[in-house]
Amino acid sequence: SPLAMGPYPWMAPEQWTDQRCSPASDVFMLGATIAEAIIAQRPWAGTSTESIISSVSRGEITPLPVWFPCDVRSLVISCCSTDPQARPPIAQVHAQLQDMAGQDGDSDPRPATKFSESNDGLVDCGSDSDEPAHGDE
Repeated sequence: SPLAMGPYPWMAPEQWTDQRCSPASDVFMLGATIAEAIIAQRPWAGTSTESIISSVSRGEITPLPVWFPCDVRSLVISCCSTDPQARPPIAQVHAQLQDMAGQDGDSDPRPATKFSESNDGLVDCGSDSDEPAHGDE
């Protein structure tokens, strides 16, 4: 049967076969996206569709750097399991992410952040102070 259409480096292995997609497929994509955001490269070896599918099918994620936090590493690896049944449910992923952020789900302990775009198009993520952001002087 023909392969599914989509962004192969982030697609769950079951999306390339006759299996149905499920919330577990979304969890896989989230894990792959978190890995890519942190390591700044695709989470799977290869550049061709065939090599990416081969890497993903074998569960060969790009090695995560040593500075990668253990709790995030564990979450990414579990989310990127080749077996949909072995991936954590999204509610568990949500709870783990809240724990990592130091949140109890009821409040946000972090100070508010103001975002402003400067004249050069860069975004300044300043604190909730009255000081002007970059480019707002």
